[in-house]
Amino acid sequence: MRINRIAVLALACVMSTGCRGESMDKLKQGGVVMIEFKNHLRTLCFGRVLIDVPEESLIDKSWETFVPPVGRFYVDARNITEDEFRQRMALIETGLQNKENNAHTPLFISAVTPQEDPLARIIVQRTEQGSFGKTLAEESSVYVLTYRLIGGNLFHIKQEIYAEYSSARHDFLPFSQSKLDQSLRDGYALLARIQPLADGQIPTQPGYCVDHGFIPDFNESVSTGMSFRLKEYPGFWFSMEDSDGRVDSAEATSAEAPSPAEQSQAADRLPARMKNLESAMGLVKLTVDIKKLVPLGPKTIGPYAGQTMLWRNSLPDHARDLFGEWEYPGSRLNPYLHVQFDDSSFDPETGQRYAKEMPEQDVTALWFRMLESLRPRPNAR
Repeated sequence: MRINRIAVLALACVMSTGCRGESMDKLKQGGVVMIEFKNHLRTLCFGRVLIDVPEESLIDKSWETFVPPVGRFYVDARNITEDEFRQRMALIETGLQNKENNAHTPLFISAVTPQEDPLARIIVQRTEQGSFGKTLAEESSVYVLTYRLIGGNLFHIKQEIYAEYSSARHDFLPFSQSKLDQSLRDGYALLARIQPLADGQIPTQPGYCVDHGFIPDFNESVSTGMSFRLKEYPGFWFSMEDSDGRVDSAEATSAEAPSPAEQSQAADRLPARMKNLESAMGLVKLTVDIKKLVPLGPKTIGPYAGQTMLWRNSLPDHARDLFGEWEYPGSRLNPYLHVQFDDSSFDPETGQRYAKEMPEQDVTALWFRMLESLRPRPNAR
């Protein structure tokens, strides 16, 4: 897994005595590949911020949004027709009808088209483990799967609904139909608020951007995370997180500047994470040489006073692992933000070396180009 490689990198830098800093301005100088990227960057609306990302094909792209207490949703399939949507729903329901749980009861419970919306479907199913009921009232938990086709993209939210447990009876109470009905309404209501958003489209009204969608006038607590790799250079992996509700508004001084408590929190978080990775990896030593290209320290981007670092771990046979991270703790109006990348010579799944690697100066140039493009979206709130 990629986190293991990062852990090795963190451990190596902590143990090494040869770590040294270099000029950040020097690292911003990109080569031929970076010139190509500069001509093919597009602006992406992510949550309530904007960031420029490569326009070329992205692979292993994932983007999930969590809205408590409703649940986590994502795009399950892209660019499908209404006929394909209906076929997909039919296959899911048939599959659940033909599959049984531990009590040898079909997983399928019910399915409904909500509020006469032909592009939505809500499916209720039993869980495979720990579900022993023959009827809904006997279930300890069920899944609610809500699907809605929005602009040709299939949005999906999965909720697990639990029965109430009685400590006096040492058993679950009969499953509440009213609780289930409320979950059905909440899941569909959330997806019904999403409007389609085309690639490169930037909303001008208040609201929140999700994968291929936009929720207008959205002020609830929310977090969203995205990651991708580049098709031409699959060793380059990028991730980003936007989360409201990470900072107590009473402690925040303004939208532009974190409070002293927030600044202290930001200063402590990254080194603490590195120490945790060091402890997890024990005494693993796979490094040849480690450099802190940018030592851990403050870096303000627009209104975001965050912390950043950039390391390079040299591996045997001229291989390498570059790792960069930037984090902002959030303030009264601005969300918590976390951005990171990892560029490795090796595939984390197979351990094989990639056939094509991006030049190091272009990796760092691309990282700074994306990071420094981060900015609030006008009229987001």
